[in-house]
Amino acid sequence: MSERTAGVFLGERRVGTLGYAHGNTWFDYEDFAPDHPVLGQAFEADPSFRRTASGSVPEWFANLLPERGSGLRRIIGRELGIEHPHDFQVICRIGDDLAGAVRVRPDADLGEFSVFGEESDCAHDHPVRFSLAGVQAKFSMRWEGKGLVLPMTGEGGDWIVKLADARFPDVPRNEFAMLTWAASAGVEVPDIRLVATTELRGLPEGLAGSEESVLAVRRFDRAQDHRIHQEDLAQVREVSVDAKYDRASYSGIARVINALCPQDIDEYIRRLAAIVVMGNLDAHLKNWTLRYPDGRSARLSPAYDFVSVSSYAGHDASFRDDRLAFAVNGGQTARLVTLRHFHHLADRAGLDPDRVRGVVRDTVRTMSDTWAEVKREAPVPGFLAEHLDARLASLPLVTDVRLRT
Repeated sequence: MSERTAGVFLGERRVGTLGYAHGNTWFDYEDFAPDHPVLGQAFEADPSFRRTASGSVPEWFANLLPERGSGLRRIIGRELGIEHPHDFQVICRIGDDLAGAVRVRPDADLGEFSVFGEESDCAHDHPVRFSLAGVQAKFSMRWEGKGLVLPMTGEGGDWIVKLADARFPDVPRNEFAMLTWAASAGVEVPDIRLVATTELRGLPEGLAGSEESVLAVRRFDRAQDHRIHQEDLAQVREVSVDAKYDRASYSGIARVINALCPQDIDEYIRRLAAIVVMGNLDAHLKNWTLRYPDGRSARLSPAYDFVSVSSYAGHDASFRDDRLAFAVNGGQTARLVTLRHFHHLADRAGLDPDRVRGVVRDTVRTMSDTWAEVKREAPVPGFLAEHLDARLASLPLVTDVRLRT
């Protein structure tokens, strides 16, 4: 097919061009004004370099899309009438409601595009034009009256609604409890609510059971009258979605945060300590995000995707080794991490070891002290309460902090 292009915007400001021809794509960054808003750290570092991809879109943009094989990706394919649409077609379809302030708008009408993928005869009746990256079924919805509504254009969504996971029980309640627990220790979290599926309107049929609860998380990239730009660390590093667990460490992430938003380094250490305590074994690159509230200066976003993954070891054998997504300075098994690992992480990241140890001690101590209250106040599933009771009694990091108090 002939070349097709789409404008890339921050708000209404065009900052680059995304192009497609014969299955290949490229991106040219074009905003060289001195006061330009930040699209991504990669473009700040090398704005003139043309990013290319074959069979997909360049990594920074691919990380904005629902992952292949995810439920949302299949829904979008049905809307397009194509079983396996090309990423360029997907991002053009949903480009007006991507994460952050970025928009992708085709320079030609969508109706003029040739079919890139394999055609399907199961088009969807209700178009869902928004993107939330990842595999878990989640939708951007708008709070109206006493319930949440799926906007047909995606434009008005200000809450992320995360559905139950068929593989693991009570994931929404698990995440609600873990975010509540983390907040009790001083971690910044967004506004969260557990919502009955009966309060949801407009979801594609069959996605949520009538007796299930879902987790609603207020979007921190949306303000009342504008969008707040953001990028996750997979975008910062320009790695593929499949590489979100590769070639990274928590000391390396600490260096990035200390370089870009040093005022947030204590918050980062606080979250990392909470991750070890609760057994959140899946805190990969896409679960850390930078926001740009003023359009240029990076800040660490509120915490999200906090789940006690270790509590599902009975459902998935891969969780039994308590292996974190990345190493805490050599310690990748959460149940073996101690204050010493955080001390060495601080050394490696160029941080003050005494300050880091102090943040870790305060976080772990507070989480230990508040767990009983969290169990009383939050709807903590029985299996999760039992697992974390045992974890707090045996985790070396908790024992280490208690002995040094």
